[in-house]
Amino acid sequence: LDAQSARGVVQYTRDGRSALWPVLVGNVAELRRYTVGDAAPIDTGLTVWGDFVFPSDDGGRIATVNQGILSIYDVATRRSLVSTRIPQTKFARGLFVTSDLFRLYLQIDSGLRIFELDVRTRALRETGMISSPKYAFLSLDSTATRMVVRVAQSNVVTLNDARTGTVIRTLLTGSNVSVSRCLRDGRIIIIDSPHDGT
Repeated sequence: LDAQSARGVVQYTRDGRSALWPVLVGNVAELRRYTVGDAAPIDTGLTVWGDFVFPSDDGGRIATVNQGILSIYDVATRRSLVSTRIPQTKFARGLFVTSDLFRLYLQIDSGLRIFELDVRTRALRETGMISSPKYAFLSLDSTATRMVVRVAQSNVVTLNDARTGTVIRTLLTGSNVSVSRCLRDGRIIIIDSPHDGT
């Protein structure tokens, strides 16, 4: 990476083929992108960054969450497509379901709230929630239709609807779950080891 990369922060697309990172140029952080097959990183011409940054799978669009504002940018035209206020959050996770539909997961005190922002209509809609004051670990499948969920300090792993948060079924009630994750090929991996380490 460039020696001037801001804080060494790198964001990858879900397929792992592209990476984006800010590079400090004077007092401005310019966003650069590298995609497998490119001869060199590309300067996107965007000077946006935020508390949370989410690139689309093709790297063509970028969503940022910064101080309670969700914004979506188009890389090719170097312009903002839509911005909207969202609840303040301690943690956010998001993905582009399509190039025009962005889904956001916000961890707030009362639980995990799920929103979708439609670029075409500029409408933000809350689609679901997982009620739990504790942090919810999420792992989405490759289609973004289902996700594996485990709440912190819990050994119950569930398969949930990724858009609404509704539980589809309980996958495991374990004793010491350390990993619960969707794999790219559709399989689910859960590691549950006894407390004595055997």
